Amino acid sequence: TEIRVPATMLEIGVRAMREMTALESIYCYAKTPPAIYNTTFGTGTCNTVPLYVPKRVVEKYENGDYWWRFANIQPIDEYIDINDVMAFAGTRTKLNIDLSVAEPITAIEFDLFLPDWMTPASGGNNVTLAYRLGGGSAAVSVTPAGEGCWHVACQCSGTAQIAEMEGALMTLTFDVDNSQEDCYDCFAANVTVTYTDGMTDEIGGCDFEVEILDGIMGDADNSGSVS
Repeated sequence: TEIRVPATMLEIGVRAMREMTALESIYCYAKTPPAIYNTTFGTGTCNTVPLYVPKRVVEKYENGDYWWRFANIQPIDEYIDINDVMAFAGTRTKLNIDLSVAEPITAIEFDLFLPDWMTPASGGNNVTLAYRLGGGSAAVSVTPAGEGCWHVACQCSGTAQIAEMEGALMTLTFDVDNSQEDCYDCFAANVTVTYTDGMTDEIGGCDFEVEILDGIMGDADNSGSVS
């Protein structure tokens, strides 16, 4: 059992969670530690249950009123994740990129290391944003950054921000020009985010696989669909 305290929380009341003895983890997304009391959490909870908070404010919680009672305060993991994919030669495949951060961001950039026969889909329709912006717009670019490497950058404009901190970020479409049946190791690295206060930080990347299948039943069109 876990509890997730939203970033907007200002106060957690007296004895509010004292009787919740089955807790296994607590996530608190507030950058300013909410006001709590000596009896908000039970002693057993404070001694044994890990408390996860945004990594930029771990020290605030360690020194915060009554939050200091938690023996195990850790930063929330921040990372991107990309699904393994299967593709047929001469078609297109999609990389679904998920994001997990502890607070809203206004920009993200990373490097994709792929086989050199995978290139962004021609025609310009190779990026689909999957998140809702708080206002304004965002621009995404996919540019070559060396052999088998593509640099992906997403920058919000105006008051826009990526406020949905866990879930789908974007989908990138690539042409597949390879007829050799095999499984290829790929990865995303050098992931940097910009928070709403302008500060930047590096978050975790990921490994994934691209599997090329030999032969298909029917004909494949340029979108990767098989008929």
